Amino acid sequence: MGGEANGGVEQLTEERGSVYGPPIMNHTATADLFFEYLKRRYAGLDLTLDALDVCAFNILQKLSRLGETPDHEDSWRDIAGYAANALEIIND
Repeated sequence: MGGEANGGVEQLTEERGSVYGPPIMNHTATADLFFEYLKRRYAGLDLTLDALDVCAFNILQKLSRLGETPDHEDSWRDIAGYAANALEIIND
């Protein structure tokens, strides 16, 4: 996919990757933080979170924001970026 044809998602994921590291590492670290927060917030909660959960949560957050501003292009690009991250994680 070319950068223009996909709304710049490839460029976006490359730029973010150079800042935050590979999606699997960044989203796994975020999953660990989410888990620790939820474990303390809801004592006894028994669940496992992983990098794919973080991608899904981020997409859900963007969808929530689009409920307010459905024509906000950056949110749509971010959703595509998180979906691309999920596919990279699945295929690694």
